[in-house]
Amino acid sequence: MSFIVHYVAFLSLAFVVVMSELQYPNESLQYLNKIDNATKSHDDNINFLKTVMEVDYLWWPILNETVRVKRPKIEYFDPYANEAPNGDLEDMEVLPLKNITTLLASNVFVGTDVQLTMDVLKTATACSVLKHISFQGIVFHHLLKKHSSTIPYEERMLFLRWLLDMVHVAVDKLAALDYSLLLITSMHKRLAEIHLSFLNNKTDLDTESLHEIGLDMFTEINNKCVVPEGEEGHYSSLIADLNRIKRIEDLKAHRSLITETMRDSTDIIDIDIMNKIKGEIIINKNIDANGIDTLNESVLKRAYGANYVQMNFLFLNLPIYTLAESQWNTLFKLEKSMQ
Repeated sequence: MSFIVHYVAFLSLAFVVVMSELQYPNESLQYLNKIDNATKSHDDNINFLKTVMEVDYLWWPILNETVRVKRPKIEYFDPYANEAPNGDLEDMEVLPLKNITTLLASNVFVGTDVQLTMDVLKTATACSVLKHISFQGIVFHHLLKKHSSTIPYEERMLFLRWLLDMVHVAVDKLAALDYSLLLITSMHKRLAEIHLSFLNNKTDLDTESLHEIGLDMFTEINNKCVVPEGEEGHYSSLIADLNRIKRIEDLKAHRSLITETMRDSTDIIDIDIMNKIKGEIIINKNIDANGIDTLNESVLKRAYGANYVQMNFLFLNLPIYTLAESQWNTLFKLEKSMQ
């Protein structure tokens, strides 16, 4: 009797599963998932924004990235009215620090306002990523194009790994914010191909694609980011930080305070080469992506090492890993779409 009961229960369960598959195909389930995401509470985002402000000293470079975002021309309307307004959007320039503090100070968390503030912070993070990665990719290209004969194989391999580390960190943090950038994925794919060529002991490497992606990133910077008030170009704040001559000493002195990822990626050879190429970095603050090719070898190397350290310090310590359950799902989807 017990066997029959269990058998009938099993058949009933199987019937329910089959019917569920028939009633709710994959497209329907995806649609239901979108509805769930669109109607879920904004509590997570609000708590996250509060966390950002609690550690604003970590987020400071990003909070000061003025960005361009779009918002509805009519912020509030009755969605059940006979003539609801159209969805026209308008461009606005926003400073994340001001936008977040205004929202939190109001203590009125309307969904559209919270979403706009999240878009501002995500775009600011993307701007910072694009500046660091585009600069690094273009510098790497010119180093190999003009000075490969004077750069030892081990050093070239290390420079490649530094850029790969930066791209991994960027993808990780952007995915945690549920923000994807195809240009970063393109850079990741090309770097993987170059790395394979290195492993096959090819000395003449074509890095022209890195240069092209870097230029495309700078175009995206012009679209998304606003030159900070009082500065001369998009790279201004980045270049100002490159001239921290004590960065190597700081790295060694504060090694115990750096995240586990940074400690794992910073080997003795990194420190040795950083020490060898350290020194004053003289770069005009209004330089753009096309002006990097005018820099000499020593400046290129010094800027390359300094930018690597600077971005790692900034992004590895940003506490945004709790915002997404899986930080790499977006990357895998993007890689499949590009194949």
